[in-house]
Amino acid sequence: MEEIEFSKQLATQLASLEPKARIDFGLDIARRLLPDYLNFYQEYQWGNPEVLKRSIDYITYASGDEVDELIVNGLMDELDLIIPDTEEFGDFLTSYAINAACSIWELLEYLIDNDQTHLMHMSSLVTDTIDFKLQEENSELTSAEILSHPQIMAEWNYQLKISL
Repeated sequence: MEEIEFSKQLATQLASLEPKARIDFGLDIARRLLPDYLNFYQEYQWGNPEVLKRSIDYITYASGDEVDELIVNGLMDELDLIIPDTEEFGDFLTSYAINAACSIWELLEYLIDNDQTHLMHMSSLVTDTIDFKLQEENSELTSAEILSHPQIMAEWNYQLKISL
């Protein structure tokens, strides 16, 4: 499967989901990326994984009709303060932590505006994390090899499966 084909199919499937199922899709990604932030935090003792956890908890219990924009904006403000800067840390762990925090940021934004683009960004964040990890393991992989790598294919298939 090509990246463009995957993106089109995912967008179509997400559009057909009920609002709660879309949030569940995003929560799945956020929860899977959270350990990367925890690893960064353990390595550098910088940031605050509790903000990510509280954000996930809020999203889990909020429904489309019960979203409190003040709470969401407050969580986003807290997240903004704990997203690491690549210029300050500059390693793969930092990139993984950024993607984990940004996935939650995207999902919080989705709660406010229901724009499916945020979910597509989340899909890219998890795929980018896999890409980075593959590059960390083998820096000689080409872009084409990464895009056709079994781990990328498995992630795309998983996302398509959970967005049905």
